[in-house]
Amino acid sequence: QQQQQQQQKDNDADEQFGHVVGDAIKELMSPMLFDGECLAIGLVAEMEIAQIMGYLKQPSACIGRVRRCLRKFYLPTDIPSDLEPKDLLQAIRRNQRRQQGGGGGGGG
Repeated sequence: QQQQQQQQKDNDADEQFGHVVGDAIKELMSPMLFDGECLAIGLVAEMEIAQIMGYLKQPSACIGRVRRCLRKFYLPTDIPSDLEPKDLLQAIRRNQRRQQGGGGGGGG
């Protein structure tokens, strides 16, 4: 039972990979960026966060491989330079509150 619960948690985390940052970028940059572009940026950004936190064994090779793959499909991999970090963090917090059922107000 406990092993099944952990496996479900891991699967849920896999499905959300890139979405925490990507959804916040989408909230702030739509319609200038498409959903897939926001997700691509989110994937790389979350990998860079994982690198900083020490979760990647070979960070530069891993992140580089993902960047090259996304670029082959002409997807962006960098957070837009005109996006303020504080705005991105606020959007992430709003989205997390919404997902947890706490509202978050506002909207676009």
